[in-house]
Formats: sequence, structure tokens, C-alpha cells
Amino acid sequence: MAVARPWYTQFWPWFLIGLLSTSVAVSVAAVVLALHGADPLVSDDWYKRGLAINRDLGRAEEAARLGIGATIAVDAEHAEIVVAFDRENDAPEIEVVLQHPTVAARDRFYRLERSGPTTYRGALGGALAGRWYVSLGPPSGSWRLAAPLTFASGTAVRLVPET
Repeated sequence: MAVARPWYTQFWPWFLIGLLSTSVAVSVAAVVLALHGADPLVSDDWYKRGLAINRDLGRAEEAARLGIGATIAVDAEHAEIVVAFDRENDAPEIEVVLQHPTVAARDRFYRLERSGPTTYRGALGGALAGRWYVSLGPPSGSWRLAAPLTFASGTAVRLVPET
């Protein structure tokens, strides 16, 4: 008569324990990643933003009525962002908001000062390349130009009023 070996010397109990332990470890890792890597794609105030779209359209319509157009460029040599309007503007400064398409923490805000009758400049504060949603206008908020843009080093992008 053969003597049965203890369970802990057998292959199959350890195989099953290993399989279950691996699935528990992978599940815990997935939960940790889900909690710490959440995407901020949906804002908490989505309803307020939806209501505000009519106000935003009014600002774009005002820019179209005034015939405002501009060219925005990144001057990497001087680390500046430069906006040149088609015609003279009476605002002493303009605000430029660059929104990253997927990561809200990478959004940027610039306040550009007048450097000529149609030109505004401001410090860049870091490299700017890739796809962004650009919105610019005076601090009073009376009009705005906005568009999705892709920046590359040394390129200028044209902004026209939304229609």
C-alpha cells in the first residue's frame, strides 16, 4: 500500500494557489491604477458650461461683426507667444487660453501686452507644440477668436471669427 504524500508536496495545490494569487494581485493593481489614473475628460460643471455656450457664441459673433482676425505664432528663439491682428485694436492687453485636448492640467493662460499697434507679445513659459484649442480676446470679454490649432516650431496659425 502506497503512503499518500502531504498536500504541500503536490504540484496541483500550488498551481491552483498560484493561479488565484496572480488573479488577486492583478485585480488589486487594476483597482489602484483606476483610482490614481482617472481621466479628467468630463467636468463637474458640465451643465453650466452647456448653458454658457450661447454667451460664447455671442462673443464669436461680435468678433465677426467687428471683422477681427489674427495670426498667432510661437517665437521659440525669444520664448514668446506673438499675436498679430489684421487691424489696430484698442485693447491694451489680450488674454490667450490654450486648452489641451485631453489633459486639463496642461492648460495654459497668457496675458499678452501690446508691443505695437496690431501686435501683442507675452512670455511663453515652456515649449509649446502639438494640438491645442486656442481662445483669445480682451479681458473685458466683449469678443473672442477661437479655434483648434496645431503648433509646430516656427509656424504661424491664422485665427478668424467662428461663423
